Amino acid sequence: MARGTGGGQSRIVPGLSPQRPGLHPACTPAPGRVESQPGDTRFLTAGSLSSQRRGTGRQASLLLCQFLYPLQLPVSPPPPAPDMHCPWAGRQRPPAGPAMKMLMAALVLTAAAVQAARKDKVLSGGPCERMSHPYQAALYNAGRLLCGGVLVHPSWVLTAAHCQKPNLQVYLGKHNIYERESFQEQSSVVQTVVHPGFNAGTHDQDIMLLRLKHPANISDRIRPLALERDCSANRTSCQILGWGKTASGVFPNTIQCADVHLVPREDCERAYPGQITENMVCAGDEKYGKDSCQGDSGGPLVCGDHLRGLVSWGNVPCGSKEKPGVYTNVCRYNQWVRRTIWANAFSKVASNP
Repeated sequence: MARGTGGGQSRIVPGLSPQRPGLHPACTPAPGRVESQPGDTRFLTAGSLSSQRRGTGRQASLLLCQFLYPLQLPVSPPPPAPDMHCPWAGRQRPPAGPAMKMLMAALVLTAAAVQAARKDKVLSGGPCERMSHPYQAALYNAGRLLCGGVLVHPSWVLTAAHCQKPNLQVYLGKHNIYERESFQEQSSVVQTVVHPGFNAGTHDQDIMLLRLKHPANISDRIRPLALERDCSANRTSCQILGWGKTASGVFPNTIQCADVHLVPREDCERAYPGQITENMVCAGDEKYGKDSCQGDSGGPLVCGDHLRGLVSWGNVPCGSKEKPGVYTNVCRYNQWVRRTIWANAFSKVASNP
């Protein structure tokens, strides 16, 4: 199946004090205690813990706070203040007993588990960095997100042929599609050039060029992406991105990125017997099932800072570990793209047919 057509609110990071950003509530000073000042590079102490705690329990609580919620500032620290809410401030701590050693070991394991969870979350895909996708285009039809696309020339966007619709509007420089962003640009499409070999039934040669009415203003936010010329290039680590449906079944407000790798042709043909042509390339992730999905069509498969593929079709439902996503093999269309742009370089088109 082709990857077809395709709301949100801000969140506060859990655990951070809205009144004093960066200072965890567990580490706020107790009433009457001195708060660490700018320039202090020591770990913040657990001032808000009960002043009735004594002995090992209190040491353990303070160590927990210091271990999990450090805040280090870039200036050399002043001498330790004797009235800081820490039982050993200003003097050497005694050797840790068995209970403290067990607690420290548990904290190390907990921190490792947290880091592993964060890593898994990133590997499974998530919001793109705001400045990381200046070539990404969003294609709209009748006020709704239809497909993705890629800016390959100030006046031309490359996308999938199955995204062809009348009266397309192209947005560039977008990150959050539900907000009006100061750096975004909008243009109507005045010319559509579908590859003459496109076959809607087999998805073969699923590629199309869109000419913009208003050429893009090139900047750090909006910039064309170079096409991959070498189909044998050994760039297997790639990235897919778009505003398409996520694993939770919703359409995100900010553009999402996921790391994938190119799948060997024999594996791709085994997953889709008799359906893969030389004009297609597969990419996916057999461990996490990362994939493009509904609303991502026409968006980029980027390998080594070059456009290697366009989201075309794949298994339904999306995200199969056994069946990778199928992309238009852009490296086979360099000449067609160049010829098309050159042939229309000096022509004026009044409106999109």
